[in-house]
Amino acid sequence: MTAILDATRFAFESLWMSFADFLPVILGALVVFLVGWAIAIWLGRLITLILKTIKLDEVLEKTGLGKILEQGGAKIEVANWIGLLVKWFFIFVFLMASTDILGWSDVTGYLNTVVSYIPNVIVAAVIVIVAAWAAGVMQKIVAAAAGAGQAKAGAFAAALTKWAILIFGLMAALSQLQVAPGLIQTLVTGFVAMLAIAGGLAFGLGAKDQAGKFIDTLRKEISE
Repeated sequence: MTAILDATRFAFESLWMSFADFLPVILGALVVFLVGWAIAIWLGRLITLILKTIKLDEVLEKTGLGKILEQGGAKIEVANWIGLLVKWFFIFVFLMASTDILGWSDVTGYLNTVVSYIPNVIVAAVIVIVAAWAAGVMQKIVAAAAGAGQAKAGAFAAALTKWAILIFGLMAALSQLQVAPGLIQTLVTGFVAMLAIAGGLAFGLGAKDQAGKFIDTLRKEISE
């Protein structure tokens, strides 16, 4: 009977010592995560405030990005979105630090993969924003360059320029996100070929009379 009691007491003592040894680790990981959570929220709000102060959403609205998103059924405030992304980035960073303190290597490795992917999302978003801005600017430049005498041709060229830049920007963003790289490369090749064919047809159909006159003139000069 005494042996049973001793074995039971030893088991409880071992369990308590293990828990007592691990308790500071748990508390340390919890403190790191809670402090990191607070810092992440503060940084997210700070970034959002800075972007709203410089009126980023209004600038992007002028580029036509807002209209494009509304046509797609989405209304996104970019300043809030970037602030939210920053907040969760740092939450994952401090969560990864906490799991590393606890010795959960598998969880830490997974979180490291997630954290490493977030910059790709940020870069992809920047690519889309810059492409939308460039598309809006180039559309106005091409339309203005065409002049009033070629309004229809100018409008077509401006629209073609705008959507070409937007599509290239979208493909570049998907490539940055590593979404089916082989498929993206095929789509880019096909899109470039489509533009080349469309440009060739447009030039050929639009300038066929001038081309005919040039060939007739060249024949006359050769015959003389």
